Amino acid sequence: MAKSAWAETSRLFDEALALPTEEREAFVRTQAANDEVTTAVLRLLRAAERQTGFLHTRADPTAIAADQPDPLKAGDLLGSWKIGRQLGAGGMGEVYLVERNDGLFQQTAALKLIRTPDRMAWDRFERERQILARLEHPNIARIIDGGVAPDGRPFMVTERIEGDDLVTYVRSHDCDLRERVELLRQVCAAAAHAHSKLTLHRDIKAS
Repeated sequence: MAKSAWAETSRLFDEALALPTEEREAFVRTQAANDEVTTAVLRLLRAAERQTGFLHTRADPTAIAADQPDPLKAGDLLGSWKIGRQLGAGGMGEVYLVERNDGLFQQTAALKLIRTPDRMAWDRFERERQILARLEHPNIARIIDGGVAPDGRPFMVTERIEGDDLVTYVRSHDCDLRERVELLRQVCAAAAHAHSKLTLHRDIKAS
């Protein structure tokens, strides 16, 4: 694929991924410049949709299907953790701000609970949890805990990372080229560490 075609493929993939699943194919077919780009983008989308999609949550609880379990409520307990506010939600899972509740010490974290009733997705999520447990790098959020909810759904607890996404950060801090390159270097270092553990992250976008 030519460089220009790949640039368009990457752009359309990012834009389509932000749409509801049922709207993606029609969007790609109307926006792509040619059949090669259309085919490439649709293949990428289908590969992405086969993943749990869990770590890419969005702050839109309306995206959750009606036949899935109700969200957790503030004050609920899950393992050693007390549920706080919801940080994000998507079709596959929810992310909550939590506080440790076992009396050992004070700690806040992010709890990620799979939402879908699909048992195959549960298995994939548990594999993702195992993969994250093997990664130890200053630019990768650490896994702190994991377990199973009373209804059998798996969850994991990771560091709660405060801050903005990269695009918002570089704009709000008016980062110059050197500072932006340094941020990119840190992202690449994290990806390289994952690669050294034979883990390939398939959802890293230009943004």
